[in-house]
Amino acid sequence: MDVDTQAVATDGPTWHDCDSGLPGSVPANVRAWIALETSMTQALAQCFGANVRVRVLADGAGSLYDDELGLLAARDGRGFVREVALDADGQPLLAARTVYVSAALRRRLASLGQRPLGELLFASGPPCRLRQQYALLSSDMPLSALATQAAADAREPCWARRGLYRFEREALLVTEVFLAPLLQRAPC
Repeated sequence: MDVDTQAVATDGPTWHDCDSGLPGSVPANVRAWIALETSMTQALAQCFGANVRVRVLADGAGSLYDDELGLLAARDGRGFVREVALDADGQPLLAARTVYVSAALRRRLASLGQRPLGELLFASGPPCRLRQQYALLSSDMPLSALATQAAADAREPCWARRGLYRFEREALLVTEVFLAPLLQRAPC
């Protein structure tokens, strides 16, 4: 797996690596969710009850954002994109975007349907995370449109985190955008 270690910052957000800690300018409730080491779906179920559901917004071949290309060493700007919303009792908490370029991963992930990615990613314990980053999204960024798609009343700006994983020997980038109802609670 060839993974570029430098993020590309073009029209997207400015991503900051988490390996040196989170600055005090990041609100405490946001820091807690960014620093979460377990499956986000499991954490949501613990905090919001067992009624956490995955709502698939998009799943298939698609275009990668410029800042995703460098992390995945994608050459033609195309890959596979799965975008979902995670809701608890009908209330959107999180918007997530998973991108990858491997056809082998596509065959493995195509059957997820309404199941969370975390079921596979954390099935054998903590996955191999190569990088963890966070960003503050403004309304003119594509990921903000995903937040609005997940929750029509999504407020700007939004905080997000992303993790680059090695999953079945392939690169997989998972980005999670925190919606306002999520940030009203700390992880349980």
